[in-house]
Amino acid sequence: MSHTPFGTDRYVNAAGFRLHYVEAGEGYPLLLVPPSFATYRNWQRVAPGLAAHYRVLALDYVGTGDSDKPTRGFDYTPQEQSDVIAAFLDALSIERAHLMGVSYGGTIVLNFAGRYPERTGKVVAIEGFISVEMGLPGWSRLQSWAVSAPLIGDLFFAVVRSGLFNTRFARHIAGPWWDEMSEGERQEWLAYVASEVRHANRPGWGGIKRSLFERPDVDLRPDARRIRAPVLLLTGSRSPYREHIRPTLEFLRAEVPSARIVEIEGGIHDLEWQKPQEVLRLTLEFLTEG
Repeated sequence: MSHTPFGTDRYVNAAGFRLHYVEAGEGYPLLLVPPSFATYRNWQRVAPGLAAHYRVLALDYVGTGDSDKPTRGFDYTPQEQSDVIAAFLDALSIERAHLMGVSYGGTIVLNFAGRYPERTGKVVAIEGFISVEMGLPGWSRLQSWAVSAPLIGDLFFAVVRSGLFNTRFARHIAGPWWDEMSEGERQEWLAYVASEVRHANRPGWGGIKRSLFERPDVDLRPDARRIRAPVLLLTGSRSPYREHIRPTLEFLRAEVPSARIVEIEGGIHDLEWQKPQEVLRLTLEFLTEG
């Protein structure tokens, strides 16, 4: 085991996979699930504040970071990831936990809350989706196929891991926030992006994209109708996903009475990075109320 900036590296075997996670703090368990292609490092701006109140478990889900990256027998769907999380909690003898996720990670924790309502405390989702029938901005089915194809995908990810496009990736992901960053924030963001692209891989990253575009059962609404836990969904007023997340917001308002939606003014997609103090405040208030 080694120490990270906010916790301790740990490994556990669950559902036939070796999973990596970082643990910090004590108390009621709070599982953190990062966005697509990200690792536990995504949480470095909010995890210390959360760990002051909870037992934080920042997971590298299957396909990312130092967790296993299967090339067959696993399709990287949110449903499969949810089932692995259930096994992960079993391995740690945790019967019930709060969950927090971003984007693809937000989709996973919302799906988990529907598939395992009896194991869910409260859920915080930062722009998590219940359906992606509109696709995702800036990504086509052809690109999805290319990055998951043998040879082509391997070459693509070798170039990504080289770091040649780190600044381009950083600017693209940050969107309008990039021009507003202080120099310190920009350097921290660039270092974070560089740390994540080192883990770029075809099985996991390509599998995630393929699962969102090529499978007919991406619609997660049947599971979401079983959500009973309190849900806080955070969205940014300047997120490029505003139109894409609208069906999810409409569904939650209509069919999940326990859901609360908060739009953060000036926010982008990655609110946990752009506005960590606001995210931390809203999350702690939500988790502790009642």
